[in-house]
Amino acid sequence: MTVTTTVMPLTWVPFQHLGARAAAALTGHCDPEQLRPADLDAVVEIITADAVRASRSGKDEPGWAWYLALSAAYPNSPVTHHTYRRKPVAEQTEAVRALFTEHPGPYPVMPCWACGQETTHRWGKPLLPGAESPQHINRQPAGGQPVCRPCRIAVWAMPYAAICDGRTLTTLHAPGDGTAAQAVVQELVAYNRSAIDQEWSRWPERSRADTALRLVVDHPTDYEIYQWRNDNREPEGRLTILDGFTARWAARTRANAENWAGLRRLAERGDRPVLSLLTTERGSGWGPEMGLIALAADAAREGDPHDPASMNEAALLGNVALSYAEEQEAHNG
Repeated sequence: MTVTTTVMPLTWVPFQHLGARAAAALTGHCDPEQLRPADLDAVVEIITADAVRASRSGKDEPGWAWYLALSAAYPNSPVTHHTYRRKPVAEQTEAVRALFTEHPGPYPVMPCWACGQETTHRWGKPLLPGAESPQHINRQPAGGQPVCRPCRIAVWAMPYAAICDGRTLTTLHAPGDGTAAQAVVQELVAYNRSAIDQEWSRWPERSRADTALRLVVDHPTDYEIYQWRNDNREPEGRLTILDGFTARWAARTRANAENWAGLRRLAERGDRPVLSLLTTERGSGWGPEMGLIALAADAAREGDPHDPASMNEAALLGNVALSYAEEQEAHNG
């Protein structure tokens, strides 16, 4: 693996990649390449202050929303473990800040699991989303995965670039479009900082699905969408793909209020969010057109031929599904 000299490089690891973009946004930059060593220190202070404040909140009290986001990512960390939450604020603050120390760690030198930079620090499941639980410790180095300081900071900046619903986190990863990727992260960082500053006690209902849909339609490109939770049990996660054609089709559909309403009603018939209707499992071999056509066909079959409103509804839903199929055929040539 090639080792880079960039202060906080963008790597192949989605959580680190998004965290690096979040670190840039948190320090007023529009690209991670603009980060300087002092910016990393500033991000540590932001992470620490926000995390400690949230950890002091009680259930459904002001600040609880951000605590839920951190709990979904870092189980048994100095922020979320009950013993740390009972410690004096100053002691807990130092425990969180120490996670990002520049001092050498106690382990042999190994390349960072994300960027390849040499490090003597190790992180396991309590601190590193996606890390394996202790039951599988034999499948990773002693002490956990080697993680350098910039990547430790990036991984803990990542929730600022995520969407939380109180239980799971959703991240929108656009590895092939840096402009769209940074724009999405900038908006999410602003959204989450607002939630932190206003000390939200909970996340709005449907905020995850609605926010994700708005962002991918505002910035249409190829996305890898991760819905995950790193709790005290085995990590849970689901990866779906939104291809650029479908995102751009959704943007065009939104420009027509009637068609956009029709797409939403198709999703309602399927009892699923619109974004779920437009995404596919990686390697599934199925595209959104099958679901759209099937739901439109159901509407036509269930429509009342003696009720003009019912038939108009069926026609609208059919036109929405047909427009996707026809545009996709033209796109594929």
